[in-house]
Amino acid sequence: MEIAACRAQHIEVLERLMPSHSVDGHHAARFARQEAGRSTYLIPWPDGRPVGHAEIRWTGCEAPEVRAADALGAERYGPDEQAVDLRAARDTPGSRRRPA
Repeated sequence: MEIAACRAQHIEVLERLMPSHSVDGHHAARFARQEAGRSTYLIPWPDGRPVGHAEIRWTGCEAPEVRAADALGAERYGPDEQAVDLRAARDTPGSRRRPA
């Protein structure tokens, strides 16, 4: 399966096959954040059809309750000295599971 950063020509296909109307915007809004360098918008393409999407925000989450929690001192890493909060992976028990 190919997982690739979203490109402009993907937007129409994504909107047609997987309409998105979530609180953080639609596919075009996520792509715009990626183009502005604020995120990477990833699309999995098994057999040439999109089956999901994930956005990695290099500037952090915009939700006020999440930003307030950042005062707890999250570990931060990211490309080109931009930041990504890794606390969710550390604090989520399922993320620490190892294959048997």
